Amino acid sequence: MRYGEIKKCDIANGEGVRVSLFVSGCTHHCKGCFNEATWDFDYGKEFTQETEEEILKALEPEYVNGLSVLGGEPFEPQNQRVLVPFLKKVKERYPGKTIWCYTGYLFDRELCKKSRARCEVTDEMLALLDVLVDGRFVEEKKNIMLVAAEDNTTIKRAAGFTESMFTVNGGNLQMAGGSVTASDGNAIGSGSLTVEGTGDGVTGSIVEVVSGNYALIDGTTLTGNTTTGNGGAINNAAGANVYLLGGTITANSAAAGGAIYSEGTVNIRGTVSVTGNTVTNSFEAASNLVLAKDGVINVSGAVTGSAIGVAVQEANAGRTVVKLGDAVTDVKLADVLSQITYEGDSSLKIGEDGTLVSTTEPSPTPTPAEEKLKVTGKECKWSGSGTVKIKFQSNVKGTYYIDWVKRGEKAPTIDTSRVGAPIEADTNVTAKVTDLPDYDVDIYVCVISDKDKSNYGSVMFQPDSKERPVTPTPSHTPVVPDVKESVVQGFEKALVFYPNTFYDFKVIGAGTQNNNPGEGDVRWVPVGWSMSSNPSTWNTSWKIGAKSGIYTDAEKAYTIYIKYAKQVYSGNDWQETDASEVLPYQFKAAPLTQATTTPGANGTNGDGTGSGDGTTDGGTTDVTPTTYADGTNGTAKSAVSTGDESPIGTMLALAAASVLAGGYVLIRRRKKEM
Repeated sequence: MRYGEIKKCDIANGEGVRVSLFVSGCTHHCKGCFNEATWDFDYGKEFTQETEEEILKALEPEYVNGLSVLGGEPFEPQNQRVLVPFLKKVKERYPGKTIWCYTGYLFDRELCKKSRARCEVTDEMLALLDVLVDGRFVEEKKNIMLVAAEDNTTIKRAAGFTESMFTVNGGNLQMAGGSVTASDGNAIGSGSLTVEGTGDGVTGSIVEVVSGNYALIDGTTLTGNTTTGNGGAINNAAGANVYLLGGTITANSAAAGGAIYSEGTVNIRGTVSVTGNTVTNSFEAASNLVLAKDGVINVSGAVTGSAIGVAVQEANAGRTVVKLGDAVTDVKLADVLSQITYEGDSSLKIGEDGTLVSTTEPSPTPTPAEEKLKVTGKECKWSGSGTVKIKFQSNVKGTYYIDWVKRGEKAPTIDTSRVGAPIEADTNVTAKVTDLPDYDVDIYVCVISDKDKSNYGSVMFQPDSKERPVTPTPSHTPVVPDVKESVVQGFEKALVFYPNTFYDFKVIGAGTQNNNPGEGDVRWVPVGWSMSSNPSTWNTSWKIGAKSGIYTDAEKAYTIYIKYAKQVYSGNDWQETDASEVLPYQFKAAPLTQATTTPGANGTNGDGTGSGDGTTDGGTTDVTPTTYADGTNGTAKSAVSTGDESPIGTMLALAAASVLAGGYVLIRRRKKEM
């Protein structure tokens, strides 16, 4: 047996992170097959004992969920005979890891009955599998949708994986956040979906569209991918289609098209944001949607509240950038163009008809091009132990940005989304760089032309550490307590949670009893509490109870989360900071049965109408829905829990697998032997 490829960190062919073996040889020859080269039984390398050991070694890390076998066709008889003894070794060495197999043969019609696939080891191979994905690939039926099952769902690039996270090669792939209506009319999914491509040495995009269609829908964000290739978020080939029907693409970077690089058609409708993307070079201006070759933006419906940056490679007057779809009659092109910013050559702009036109009126004397921007350093002096004064000049009017890195490190990429400062041409500017660390730094000043965003320059300053003033010894050593030194009072013994009974408790934040503070002292002020570790709001009344009571015949433990805000003493008063901490604290509910229930105390009058009524208006919070240790409130499952019970991880992994497998697939799981 021969094989075409081994992927040691694969997230597209099964659940979780997997090692994938692509065997050679297949007699199906499905139209649109993504791996046509492996049809040939002589393709690739010989599968040897060394190959087996390589795969077994790759399966060793705990984060690897298991092995996926595909091809090619694993169930060609000559491949089965080699795979069976190898799969036995995998099961023996890693009994807790799963084995997935993708086959074009049908389980019930061909693998379990007489067919060209059946041989003396077929049943044994089936018994070794945990998941079988069967059936021929049908390109016309390939339609995959990834939908967020809950809010703040995130798909991240696996560590060490540098290629495109999703590849569309025929068929359709959709990504959606929020509620989406399926073909049967039922709503599926809820919340937001973020696909994050952050990783080292990345060469691919988040989504690569080789052929077919890809759609980005409301509630979805593509972000964080920095690649040496084209299209940080999406790389769309000639003849393929991208549909921007909502969503956000931001904070991506690529050689060209920080957000999208398209040789095909980009269809837009709805509310779309494609901004804040760059190229990979330092200090480079924005690079969002780049149209190459015959790439074009097609308006397929009304566009509202959108912001899209567009540039064109090999741009020339008359080149079509934006056009209305053939069936679109109720949309004005001018309304769409007002939401699109042209980021290309400043000598061109998008005209009223969606084509590129010259920005200059015909004139006997052409407007001279702006001279190349140059930044000149004039002065660099220490003005304090952590402050450097620099002086510089630009030959072109623009906006300047200042940043620093550790001495000798790569020049930083300037974040042009933050507010810069103006600089006039041939005019000295003096600026202070403060709060510098104790080690040597390189200070960079970047100036971007106001007239032409592609015209920029920078200069580097290297403050002399020998001239740095000595930091004066402080007269007061700041007292910086650990937030964990905070004390919670009121939970020393188990509480009896009668109905409508609420208990006062007290939180003493670390450092809050410092009655004679000095400059730099720290204290942690309690600001609120919740039964959830990450609530949308925090309770500010220090009472706790259960409106319906907590009935239990044994003590049970619950966790309360208390939020503390960090304050620092300035020398005159306590100053707020952006820092905060959340600490868990356990308390116990004492045994209570229906038979022993009596009207309570601590803020109640026994009839449920007192000030402690379990509502936020009464200044207290009902603990019942979130605190039962067994996840119940006596009648129904708790609305909140500390674990993530959503099947979104599995659902997304299975959907991602289908992007490459395609078509309608049947997934069968073998019952594990007890």
